[in-house]
Amino acid sequence: MTRISIIDKLVGRYNNYIERLLITVLNSLLIFILLNKLGYNTYIDIIIPIVAIVSIVLPEIMAPIVTLLFAISELYTLYDGVTPLGILNGFIIILLALIIPIILEIKYQSLQAFISAESVLGIPLTSVLILSGISEKRSPLVNVLSALPIFYLLINFLKTNLVFSISEIEIIIISIAGILIGAYIFGINKIFSVLGVIPAILGFYIFYYDSFNFVFTRITMETMIISIAVAGSSILFYSIKESKAKHEKIQDQIDLIKKEIDETLLTLGRIKSYAELEEKFGSAITQDENTIIELGKQLDNCKNINCIQNIYPQFKEEKTEIENKINDLLFSLIIDYNNIVTELKKSGIKIEEMQIPKDKVKLNESYIDYIQKILLDINKNVNLALNNINTIIESIEKINGNKLNKYYITDYSVLPKAIDELQKNNVIISTSKLIEIEREIISNLNMKEFTKEKLEISRQINDLYSRQILISDIPQIEKISEKLVKLISSYITFCIDKLNSLSNISKIKSIENSLSNIRETKKILDDQSKPLYDKLSYVMSNIPSLVETEDIIENENSLIALFTILKDNEEIISNKMYEEGCIKVEDLGINSSLSKYVAEYFSSRNGIKTKIVKDEVCISK
Repeated sequence: MTRISIIDKLVGRYNNYIERLLITVLNSLLIFILLNKLGYNTYIDIIIPIVAIVSIVLPEIMAPIVTLLFAISELYTLYDGVTPLGILNGFIIILLALIIPIILEIKYQSLQAFISAESVLGIPLTSVLILSGISEKRSPLVNVLSALPIFYLLINFLKTNLVFSISEIEIIIISIAGILIGAYIFGINKIFSVLGVIPAILGFYIFYYDSFNFVFTRITMETMIISIAVAGSSILFYSIKESKAKHEKIQDQIDLIKKEIDETLLTLGRIKSYAELEEKFGSAITQDENTIIELGKQLDNCKNINCIQNIYPQFKEEKTEIENKINDLLFSLIIDYNNIVTELKKSGIKIEEMQIPKDKVKLNESYIDYIQKILLDINKNVNLALNNINTIIESIEKINGNKLNKYYITDYSVLPKAIDELQKNNVIISTSKLIEIEREIISNLNMKEFTKEKLEISRQINDLYSRQILISDIPQIEKISEKLVKLISSYITFCIDKLNSLSNISKIKSIENSLSNIRETKKILDDQSKPLYDKLSYVMSNIPSLVETEDIIENENSLIALFTILKDNEEIISNKMYEEGCIKVEDLGINSSLSKYVAEYFSSRNGIKTKIVKDEVCISK
């Protein structure tokens, strides 16, 4: 439901009401004339009320019907055989009294032309209403077209003259012009439109002064009074409508500005509802927000355009001030953030930079969404950087056992401080040294049975060793170190199995020592409480023993064969050693590189103290 009041509805429908009334009166008068002409006077009291009732309800239907009936009667009366004047008269009455009014009714929903036509057809009884059809205030075009049926009275000149003098032509032109000008002025919809009655009455009077045998001056005065009444009432209602329209225009402007103010305040409220926006912008806009609220209160009390025109620029100025503050803060925020992104890149921590907006940010919902997206993206990137830093902290603890506090912040300005704290703990130095330890282990241990895994880890270690180590590399170093520890642990398990097999054949000192040594190494590698640095440092310090273990395993088959020979010929070899003091192992078909194991075999089996002298095994005294 709109704000249109009862007066607005009355003004909007006024033309329809006046048309209904005039059509009802004219239809009743024409039917009265027609019944008298046909001699049905006795039915007047019955038919006229019926016509009036139907006309007031359905004027758009009754007007054409009554006009058509009266026009037929008029044509029948005027028609005196087939003459040029009769044909012309019939054409004029059909065109002006029927066709033109019907066209106007269909196209403009106006019955004004029918009012003009019926008032002409009913002359002299309807003469006082002759100008009522053009006295309404629809539009100049409708009024001018509605005046055309009045010119049906030209037929009165044609009855007496087919040729006109110059003075008569001038009279006709002046009369037609007066009526048309009057109709146009009536339709302008201004307060002076009532003056249209002057040229209209003047034209009507000049044109028809001698056309009728009745007192025209009295009729003219009555016509003028009715025309002024119709036009005056239109002007009255129009003035009311104009006043209402002016008030509504002021109210509409107030509503539009209030809507803009409310949207601005709603947007500012939204800024405060988001923690990220409030933190960055809230304090900067509070005063401006209060000013806008006060302007909104002043606007509610405005009664004229000047008041509105005074308040609106102030509101726009405050709104622009807020927008400028937001743009300055947003620009500063993005620049600061991007500078920190650049600092983080130096440590290898990469997060996205933010683009500075190309267009000025406005204070509306879409731009607040845009600002919020920027802040959310910054927070997302900060969280990503924090996750990286916390991952680095976890890796540092796994590498060297240092327990550092993790970070749970969202302010990007703290990120460089977190990097500084890591650098103070010399994590780059310790991880660089760890890489060197790992290279040393990889280069000294053969691990032939795990060549593929060793080569992969070796490639990764060499890649790190060949460039500057960054803080961001620490998680990668931790993963590589974990893989290396697992590889060495698997390799040692393999070695333990091999040494156990040899130990089951012969428990010589070298095998037993190696077995004990690598078991201890395995224990340290599997100890989850020890940091990676300690584990790998222990492995590096134990490399000679591990290399010796690798030699034993590499000679596994030879040792098995050796132990078999020694076991089968143990007594013979022992006796010979006692007799000769020394025995050359090559004489036994044994490679001299295995002399050490021959000596250890006899020491472990018979308690014989032996020693190696060049390529001989001798009894030690």
